[in-house]
Amino acid sequence: MKDIDPENLVFLDETGVMLGLARTHARSQRGTRVYDLKPFYRGSKVTAIGAIKLLRSLIV
Repeated sequence: MKDIDPENLVFLDETGVMLGLARTHARSQRGTRVYDLKPFYRGSKVTAIGAIKLLRSLIV
């Protein structure tokens, strides 16, 4: 790695989001209780990939 110029490096990151998750907490009026059924997970999953490259001209 010491022989590689930092300007030739690109860093990749992969992250994902699940869109169909149910909430684990709820709010209600004081003195009352919240009743609800927890639905089965039916949402889709989305993946995002990002890349970062060092730009020497922006570093002061």
